[in-house]
Amino acid sequence: MPGQESIEPISGAAPVPPILSEISPPGDPIGAIVRHSQTWLAAVAPGQLTVEAANLAFCQAFGVPLEACAAVGQTALLTLPPQPLTALLPHLSPEALQHWYHRQVGCRALLTQDPTHRQARRDMDRSETIPIGDGGDALGQWGKFWLRGHALTVAVKPESATAALLAAPVVDLETYLGQFDLADCEVSGWLLLEGLDITTQERIRQLSDWLLDGCSILEPEKFCRISQALRHLFRAQVSFVLRTDGEQVQISLGTRLVPRKLTVIPREELEGSQFAAAIAAGHVWTVQTLTANSDNACERYFYRLGIRSLLLIPLQTPSGTGKGEDQSIGLVGMGGTAEEQFDRVDEGRAKALLPALRAALRRTAQSRFNNIHPAVEWRFTQEAERRSWGLPPQPIAFEEVYPLYGISDIRGSSLERDRAIQADLLAQLRLALAVVEAACGARDLPLARQLREDLSDRIEQYGLGITVSSELEGAQYLQEQVEIHLDYFASLGGAVAIAVDAYREACNNDRQGVYEARAAYDLELHRLTEQLRRTWERWQERMQAIVPHYCDIEITDGLDHMIYAGQSIAPDFSPFQLRSLRYEQLRAVCDCARTGLAFEASGTGSRLQLTHLVLVQEATVDIVHDENTERLFDVRGTRDTRYEIVKKRIDKACDALTGERITQPGMLTVVYSTPEEGAEYQQYLRYLEREGWIGNDRETGPVESLKGANGLRFVRVQVLPEESSTAHQEADRAADGQQLPQGTPVTDEGDRRRNQNSRREQAAARIAGLQD
Repeated sequence: MPGQESIEPISGAAPVPPILSEISPPGDPIGAIVRHSQTWLAAVAPGQLTVEAANLAFCQAFGVPLEACAAVGQTALLTLPPQPLTALLPHLSPEALQHWYHRQVGCRALLTQDPTHRQARRDMDRSETIPIGDGGDALGQWGKFWLRGHALTVAVKPESATAALLAAPVVDLETYLGQFDLADCEVSGWLLLEGLDITTQERIRQLSDWLLDGCSILEPEKFCRISQALRHLFRAQVSFVLRTDGEQVQISLGTRLVPRKLTVIPREELEGSQFAAAIAAGHVWTVQTLTANSDNACERYFYRLGIRSLLLIPLQTPSGTGKGEDQSIGLVGMGGTAEEQFDRVDEGRAKALLPALRAALRRTAQSRFNNIHPAVEWRFTQEAERRSWGLPPQPIAFEEVYPLYGISDIRGSSLERDRAIQADLLAQLRLALAVVEAACGARDLPLARQLREDLSDRIEQYGLGITVSSELEGAQYLQEQVEIHLDYFASLGGAVAIAVDAYREACNNDRQGVYEARAAYDLELHRLTEQLRRTWERWQERMQAIVPHYCDIEITDGLDHMIYAGQSIAPDFSPFQLRSLRYEQLRAVCDCARTGLAFEASGTGSRLQLTHLVLVQEATVDIVHDENTERLFDVRGTRDTRYEIVKKRIDKACDALTGERITQPGMLTVVYSTPEEGAEYQQYLRYLEREGWIGNDRETGPVESLKGANGLRFVRVQVLPEESSTAHQEADRAADGQQLPQGTPVTDEGDRRRNQNSRREQAAARIAGLQD
């Protein structure tokens, strides 16, 4: 086996390249050094640029199968079937390799003529940093390589242009290499390729670049990317950022399954903990064993997450007092599921990242008032300037602003997601069952037979339906009961190995499980929400032109928006601008509805239907910025609480008379509480009908009582697809006996109009009944 003191040569093996014989001749003790060296070493044939011999470290690093190699003597140097260097280093292009080779041969030819040429000697020792495998980012692998041509023999044809070039003194190396022609040379010997694994250094460098790119480390996308890279670097299962903010502590935590989770705890819960000890010590701190019976609530929180050891990186910055004191700005940590998971190597890596982590978290603390909506930025700028002078914080509040809330929600998204989860779980369970059945067929394995029964039971159970916890429970069951045995099952060979390969291939993704149905659903959902976002942003530009106002959108299973407008935000705010904003909001929501209808009609989104709702409130509210939450604004005081309660519950509310949901696919629902609000919005609906946004049917009714809010009413209208709005207007004019403009085509809308009139009569009767 490779690594033993004596390796028998394989019959018919190619002779060892001379350059390797010189480095490690048979019987020389240096062979043991070469054998155990972690430096990658290979001999490359000139011209073809193929690797034909290498040491054990090189073969292991680049996946060269040892059974294809031939051992030579006692040196642990192996001859290989010739392999193109670009095949082993796919990120090294043939053009780049040829350029590298051209320089080595050119410099070697020059040094043959002038051994003292300093530029040529330095150029031959130049290294290249190249990604390995899927490298290229902070999660990949990297190597530093030297392609040395010192053992080459370069014979230049006497009458060639290159011979004439070498006859004269070479002053500028680049000019010489530009004129050097490989075709004029006969090259023999070997190129020596040396390499070092610099993956850790490159990961630290790229992580530092990401940390210092100017964005807050807690910005969701950046947090997820850096969190994943940190977990790879430290082989951790959890990474987190802990920040103290007043009397609270914010913990932003990332795992493989949960990209980001925010937890807020009282600051007093840090007292007496390992976290407090690390902050007080001011240096990288390891916790080898985390116990369930800890007296500290914060430590117990991490224990419940499955963490058994910690690597803590406290971050401090000069206090600015001039007394040499340091001020804590937070802590970055890694959590492992095994005890004593982190060692001095991890501590060294953490120290290398300290400057970048410190700068990133300091910028995050300083930039809490960055990335603020332009309409309210002026107030945050004022407060940031006050604090820069050391003045105590003041609340950032905007009083007596008008709220405008709306939502475009995907009806049945949870059901569709559950179906996708169910399909993927069943597919993975069936693949696992195929592995176990094949194993039972290969050998008499009583335990495997029981496992087969368990898998069959779970398939039957999940086939009937899944619960909220099924996704995590199913993944955990497969990991603990099946995947830990895959190596053994694969060793049984034959059909079992094929089944194992099929299972692993299906799970070879970032989720480490079958993720086809969920991926299709996620893609469909992303496409729809992205189209909604673009539609809303176009309308926001128009609405901001009416009067500056604060607008926040949240995109999950649909899009909801929250607008605040008033004189405390824009001093020239007027009642006309308020009414204009309300009307533009309705138009924008109708356009979002048309976006959903077009998406559904395209065939790609047939499973996803949108409902649309606007909540009306004439009364103003006060909003205040709370620095202890991730939301920019919260309403202030009990007077404004009712509106927040209604916002959270209204889209699921039902008609008090019929029991059906007040929101319906493809329709706009307006909810109001006073006759004055209803009259104002009935006027807006008339304008929308005139513009062809909506149909002329109105469905009205009382909203069922909600906790904290009673007496609400709704009006619901059909949103017209864009292509049918013009035809609808023309049909209405024809039905009312109006003269169509000359040359306007008449569309046959008879059936649709009869159905529409019937619905109108039903609605009128219903309204009359309510009034009675």
